[in-house]
Amino acid sequence: MAVAHQHFVAAEGVTGRAVGDESVLLDMRSGVYFSLNAVGALIWDSVTRGDAFDTIVTKVVEQFEVDPETARDDVAEFLDSAVESGLIARA
Repeated sequence: MAVAHQHFVAAEGVTGRAVGDESVLLDMRSGVYFSLNAVGALIWDSVTRGDAFDTIVTKVVEQFEVDPETARDDVAEFLDSAVESGLIARA
């Protein structure tokens, strides 16, 4: 799991806003909106705060009562997908 040793930041031109437990992201470069569920919103918020991968996983485990292995896989998958979509960049 390569993402565990990487740092991530919000990509330039991407902004987010919390809407209840969820978040809406806007890629201002393309004008495309993205909707994040509660888990995605927590990960996005953690990335924008500069949290390390393991810290994000711990937050997911604590808030959503999921086992650490599942949380690690889910966080890694989200980050990979967000990088692919251009929402998050590897720092």
